Amino acid sequence: MNCSGYVPPEYVKRGIYSIKYDVYSFGILLLQIISGKQNTFLYGRDNLHLLEYAYELWKDGKRMEFMDPLMDDTNLGCKLPQCMQVVLLCVQEKWEDRPTMLEVYSMLKNEIEDVSAPKRPCLFN
Repeated sequence: MNCSGYVPPEYVKRGIYSIKYDVYSFGILLLQIISGKQNTFLYGRDNLHLLEYAYELWKDGKRMEFMDPLMDDTNLGCKLPQCMQVVLLCVQEKWEDRPTMLEVYSMLKNEIEDVSAPKRPCLFN
């Protein structure tokens, strides 16, 4: 199953439009922005799709390897590794596991101190 586009897995699998459709799409868009990569190519030694690649690097503690080297987060409220964690929460496979857009906003503004660790997002078979 392809989960790399902007359409969330619940819609691709079952045609269900969830209230967190926008959260998933925002997560994919932000993932491309912070990495400077497109979600239609394969990355890394294992030729992973962008979402898989991001999760594997995050899980292995290699978050900065994912970031676009031209990005400068010194003046941003949300540092890039934290943004990556928020992004991975946005693209969780089950819509119930995704934050609301208000929670995303609060996490990016550092208004939520304890941001949960993301589960493995929707990946490819």
